[in-house]
Amino acid sequence: MANLYIAYTRVSTKMQGTSGLGLEAQKDMIDKFISSNSDNILLNTYTEVESGKRDDRKELAKALHECKQKGATLLIAKLDRLSRKTSFILKLMDSGCQFKALDLPEFNFLTATIFSAIAEHELRLISQRTKAALQAKKAQGFKLGAPNPHLKKEWREIGYEVIRNKANTNENNLKAKVAIEGMLRTTSNKSEIARQLNANGFKTSKGGEFSVIQVLRIMRRYGLSESV
Repeated sequence: MANLYIAYTRVSTKMQGTSGLGLEAQKDMIDKFISSNSDNILLNTYTEVESGKRDDRKELAKALHECKQKGATLLIAKLDRLSRKTSFILKLMDSGCQFKALDLPEFNFLTATIFSAIAEHELRLISQRTKAALQAKKAQGFKLGAPNPHLKKEWREIGYEVIRNKANTNENNLKAKVAIEGMLRTTSNKSEIARQLNANGFKTSKGGEFSVIQVLRIMRRYGLSESV
């Protein structure tokens, strides 16, 4: 039986849309998935240049409409190309339209919703703390940016803080954090955790595969313990 798909790709800025940056990677993931099974049929592709913060996306609306008409599944390369807003995903659940995110191959509709809720909550909290801290330092006359060995100690620490917060809010790190937190409830074997992360398509902050060392880094970064 054929598996019918309607693909949706999105970038946030006109510059990204014109250059093709981001879109090429998404389309490549989609093409590889479709070609991996002769039963997979790609009926159409919709591309949008719009912020994920907006819910009124015309191309996505067209894609969802065609999915309902033809009984197809909405195919996206990454969950955040659909939305990072839990409320938006809940609306999709109510619409009855099914979707598949290739960066979370083992996730179903419900777990994707739970995952987005956790990620959205953590991103909001970290963003609020980071903005408050940086605004306070800026008000004191400090110039914010990357660390420089010639800067005063306190200024270097501000730069390191910026880098740490960027790593803490990295999308891949947040996804891995949630998955690792769940797996630690049943196993403390870091090799097995790394294997499961790689088997389910999770990536490190730089897009690579997980090793024991990287699992430990995620645990230390987010304060995860084996007793969670």
